[in-house]
Formats: sequence, structure tokens, C-alpha cells
Amino acid sequence: FQPDTPPNSNSRVHHFRAYLFTEFANPNGSGGFNPTLGPQKAVNYEIGAKGEFGHRGRYQVDAFWVEVRDAITAYAEQGDRTFYQNSGRSRRQGIESKLSFDLGHHLSTTLAYTVARYEYQHYVDENGNDYSGNRLPGIPEQTAFGELAWHRQDIGYAAIDVHWAGSIYANDANTARVAPHTVVDARVGKTVPAGNHHLTVYAGVDNLLNNDYFDNIRINSYGGRYFEPAPARSIYAGLKFRL
Repeated sequence: FQPDTPPNSNSRVHHFRAYLFTEFANPNGSGGFNPTLGPQKAVNYEIGAKGEFGHRGRYQVDAFWVEVRDAITAYAEQGDRTFYQNSGRSRRQGIESKLSFDLGHHLSTTLAYTVARYEYQHYVDENGNDYSGNRLPGIPEQTAFGELAWHRQDIGYAAIDVHWAGSIYANDANTARVAPHTVVDARVGKTVPAGNHHLTVYAGVDNLLNNDYFDNIRINSYGGRYFEPAPARSIYAGLKFRL
């Protein structure tokens, strides 16, 4: 979401993505830069609206349509080194929505939901494999978020978040599917004056329900080594000093 977007807006944006240094490597083993890798180009259309309702609620809705040519995608060769290639034409279109509401008694809630379609329009790789019509790997087409928060200036704050992500694919062929997953996090804290500054004491629990899921997906990894598991339930605490 873009907080500086006018209440009702639309836009058309051209993007040009040049290389990152990690994407320069030449996959033929001769060293130097990859001479076949071109820049990624995209045209982005977006329209959105945001506002308030009932003096306690806020909403925001955005629709987007992105046409991408020569998207830079990853793949891994034997030895597990990652290289990059261009991947023809793809399209990304969807709707993002967000709703926040003051429940009273120092309670507030935030809900967000995204539904989209990400797919290759035309992509035939250097080995002749045709992935046209396949979903783009590594991106869920549905995500949802919910938060219930409590805050009182003289006591502190507490919040619980629920993150849900739909299924994704780990490769261009769409043969390696990652199931949807849900993660619950919780946190508490308090900020106190420290002279002319502020000190925040906080603690929290990530993956409160200790669910098993994959934290990182290695797209098109060699030998099917796509999946890196997320940490189990973890507890953290700390201090933050603000000048």
C-alpha cells in the first residue's frame, strides 16, 4: 500500500530493471559476465481508493495490472550455484485490500487480503521447455493478514498477528507445489521516558503455534532442493533506545 496515494487514484508506470551484481555470473563456466542476460522491462497500471467510515474505520483497495517482458528469474546448476536468465513475457494482476477499525477500550484490528493471478504469457526456455500459461514460481496468489492489538499509553501494548499464504510453486514447470500455511505471532512491550529520550522494553513469540512450513523457497533449484524450513517456535526479548 502507498500511504501518500490520494483517496481515489490511478497510475501508469514504466519500470526498467537493470542487473544486480549477483546476477552477472556467466553460466557457461568461462568466467566474466553473462552476455545473454538482458534487462527486465515492465508497465504497471494501478487504480485505488481509500477512505474512512463510521469515524472509527479506514479502508484501502488497490487493483493492479503489470505486464513484464524479459523478467529475470533464477535457476541452479549442478553444484548448487545460482544463475539468472530472462523469461519471456508474464502478467501479474490482482486486488489488494486493507481494513482497520478502532474497537474501543484501547483495542484495534487490522485485516488485509490479496488475491491475484501471476502467470507466464509466453516463456520457452533455452532447452525448449514451454512454460506459457504456468503460474510464476515463488509467489502465492492469495495472502491474508489479521491483527488484534491493544495499546494504552500508561501500561504498554500487546498484539497478536495471523499470517496466511496460499500455495505456491517452486519451479517454472509447476511440478513442485508448496502447500498453504498459517503463522501466528504475538508481542508485548512498553515505552518509558529515559531523560530526554525513550526506552522500549519488548518481548514476543514467533510461530506461536509451532507450525511446520517453508520459510524460503529456492526457485528452480538443481536436484529439487527447493525447500528451506522455517524456524520452530521462537521467543525473543530486547531493549530499544530512541534518541
